[in-house]
Amino acid sequence: MEVYVGENGFYAIPDITEDFRNNKARRQYQKDLKKIKKELERLNRSPRGKRLIEETKEKPEKCPMCCSKKVIWWGTYERCVRTYLSKKVRTISVKRYKCKRCKHTGSILPNSLCKYRRYSNKALRDMVDAKLWLYAGYRKIARWRMIHGSSHTTIIREIIKLAPFCRTAMRNIVCKFSSIVSIDEVYFRKVKGIYYMSLVAVDSRYGRVVFEHTYSLKGKKGREFGAIASEDIAATKTDGIRQFLDELLKIVNPKVIITDDNACYGDVIDEINKARKKEERIKHFLCTFHIQWNINKILKGYRKIKLSDRFEELKTQLMEVFEADTLRKAKVRLKKVLARAKEFVGTKAEKILRKLEQNKDRLFPYLRYGMPRTNNPVEFYFSFVKRFQHVSGKFTSPVGVSSLLSVFSLFYNFTPKMEGRNKGKSPFQMAGWNHKIDMYVFLNYPACVASL
Repeated sequence: MEVYVGENGFYAIPDITEDFRNNKARRQYQKDLKKIKKELERLNRSPRGKRLIEETKEKPEKCPMCCSKKVIWWGTYERCVRTYLSKKVRTISVKRYKCKRCKHTGSILPNSLCKYRRYSNKALRDMVDAKLWLYAGYRKIARWRMIHGSSHTTIIREIIKLAPFCRTAMRNIVCKFSSIVSIDEVYFRKVKGIYYMSLVAVDSRYGRVVFEHTYSLKGKKGREFGAIASEDIAATKTDGIRQFLDELLKIVNPKVIITDDNACYGDVIDEINKARKKEERIKHFLCTFHIQWNINKILKGYRKIKLSDRFEELKTQLMEVFEADTLRKAKVRLKKVLARAKEFVGTKAEKILRKLEQNKDRLFPYLRYGMPRTNNPVEFYFSFVKRFQHVSGKFTSPVGVSSLLSVFSLFYNFTPKMEGRNKGKSPFQMAGWNHKIDMYVFLNYPACVASL
């Protein structure tokens, strides 16, 4: 029975295999186990036992510099490997090789390490996982008491390097697409006149993040900071939405877009439809939840002061419009409410009625085509993204924000739901891709980042 070095870096003995099926072999195995037990403990306590010695049996067939086959072993060297969820710092022995022709030397690292990495592969993955799961600041994650403290820049750089691979994977993964997209935006704290606006498109039926991008909006002092990611800077919110929809249409071809009642979305979609044929135009509908929320926000009392009877009656009629079970009833009720617009000229209710008059063709998609009545899929996604807002002061450029959200978007698509009718299924699985791997295995992380 031979002693070998286990994955955790300690000496161990092999497990029972098919050779130990008969009783005689098992008895002999137990005797050998008792004999080497004390020796095994002594080896693990020795200085040599504290090192993880990787026995590399294969050397490169060719020299990477001159392609010569005259490659020989050239000793070993020692290096430290740090872990994340432990305070242990291990010393490993790495074998080196040398080419006899060009005298080039190199080393073969074990599978648990990447080139130019001080931390092990598992440690790097745990760092990224901690950021995506805990929604805490980089410094707080790096200085946990239960771990061997790391630098916060290590985590930031890992996420920035991982972001391009996540964006590429989002575009290349083939899944079902319902042609119905919910779009919304979320804002991050401004830094020196620059606003960070993240736009996200989510499949309304399957809940899959189709595309996301982050833009920086110029404020009053925006001219002074034109050198920061110039291709991702938008003068206004409308320009940012226009750039986002142009990129989205290169990836998928949505037939229906559901947004809130912000006028910027309608203006941009109308511009896109003017250049399209009638049968290829995108249908734009408004989220019912946002309309009702704005009605309740505007038509409400002030502290203990109640609304007058006519405003209460108008509020009730507006809510009844969206409670209709048929399209005909909804149109009749809406027409009656809009006929009272002259009674509320010069009041807050005039804004609501004017907006309903302008967008009456963009209402009731759930009654016309049986589509979702709200953009709840994107709002559910933002319920997680908004937890990063309290640590956005660390991001002095759009690179940090966009990289974090790009990684989180792919992470969100791989994460299974915790409740509801689709409990246990990820958005990718709901869209028809029955994967049995996680995001890191799919991207081959961190080997993909180390190859940069």
